[in-house]
Amino acid sequence: MQPLIITHTVDWRGRPLSIVHNLPGLDAEFPPDRLESLGRQLVYAAHDARTGARGEHQYPDDAGVLRHEMTPAFFEYPGEAVPVDMDCEGGSHD
Repeated sequence: MQPLIITHTVDWRGRPLSIVHNLPGLDAEFPPDRLESLGRQLVYAAHDARTGARGEHQYPDDAGVLRHEMTPAFFEYPGEAVPVDMDCEGGSHD
C-alpha cells in the first residue's frame, strides 16, 4: 500500500486544514487491517496539523512505527484531553 500523502495548510481563518491527496474514491473497500492502518495514519496526520505542520507530508503504511512515534498518546481538543488507545486490537473500545 502506498503512503498517505497529505498537505497541511491553514484555512482562510488561520485554522489548520489538511488536504489528503491519495485516498480512493467513493465506496472504497478496505479489509479490517487496512482500515486500522488508515486510521492510525490519519490520527498521526491530525496530530501534525494541530501542532503546526505545514507543507506536504507522507505517512507510511507502517503502523508500528507511527504508533511509537506519538508521544504523549493523547491529543488536546478545545476544553478537554481525549486519550487515544493506540494499541486497540478490535472488539469493544470501552
